[in-house]
Amino acid sequence: MKTKNFFIVLMAGILIASTGMAQKKLTDPLKANLAQREVLKKDLKKKAIKQARKEAKTYKKGGYKTFIGGLPLDKQIEGAWIKSVELDGTGAPEYVVAQARVIGGNASAAKMQAMHQSKVELAGLISSNIAALIESSTANNELSQQEAASINNALQASKEFIAADLGRVFNEIEIYKELPNKNVEVLVCLSYNTRQALDIAQKSIKQKMEDKTDALHQKLDKLLKLDTFEKQTNTNLIIDED
Repeated sequence: MKTKNFFIVLMAGILIASTGMAQKKLTDPLKANLAQREVLKKDLKKKAIKQARKEAKTYKKGGYKTFIGGLPLDKQIEGAWIKSVELDGTGAPEYVVAQARVIGGNASAAKMQAMHQSKVELAGLISSNIAALIESSTANNELSQQEAASINNALQASKEFIAADLGRVFNEIEIYKELPNKNVEVLVCLSYNTRQALDIAQKSIKQKMEDKTDALHQKLDKLLKLDTFEKQTNTNLIIDED
C-alpha cells in the first residue's frame, strides 16, 4: 500500500513539474513577443507624433480647421495612424481605418456625407480583403471556381449592408475647410475593430447564401480567418513611417 501511495505521489509530482515546464515554454515566448510589441509600439508612437505634426502643418496651410470641441489636428492624425498599424495578439490588423473627403453646401451636411462615405470605404476595405482570400483559396484548390463565384457574388451584394451594419465607429479625424465658392470640404477618418467588421461581413454574406449548402457555409467560416489578412490593406491612409 505504501509503495502504491508513493508511486501515486511520485507521478503527481512529475505531472505538476512537466505541466509547469510546458507552461513556462509557452509563457516565455509570449512574454518576449509582448515585450517586443511594446517596444515597437513606443517606437511607432514617436514616429507617429513626429509625422502627425508635420502632416498637421500641411493641412493647416491648406486651410483646414478642426471642429469645435475636437482634439488638436496633430493628435487626431496621430491617433488615426497608430490605429492603422496596430496589431492584435495574432499579428493581424486590430482595426480597419478609412477616410473620405466630401464637399457640401455647409459643414454639417458635408460632415454627414463624409461619415457615410468613410463607412463605405471601411466596408470596401473588408470586402477587398475577403475577395483576396477567395482568390487565394481558389488558387490553392480549397475552393472550386463555382464555390468561389457563389461567395464572390454574395460578397458583392453585401457591401452596402456591411457599411450599414457597422454601427458605432471611432471618429479619428474630423476637419473642414471653407472653399472660395462658399462650399465646405470635410475630411473624416473612421476606424472599426477588424474582428467585429469581419463578423458583420460574414453574417451578411451568409444571409445572401441562404440557398447554398452547409458545406459551402463551412468553407466560408474556414476562409474568413483574421490572421490571414494582409497588413497595410486595412486602411486607405497614406502612411509615412520614415
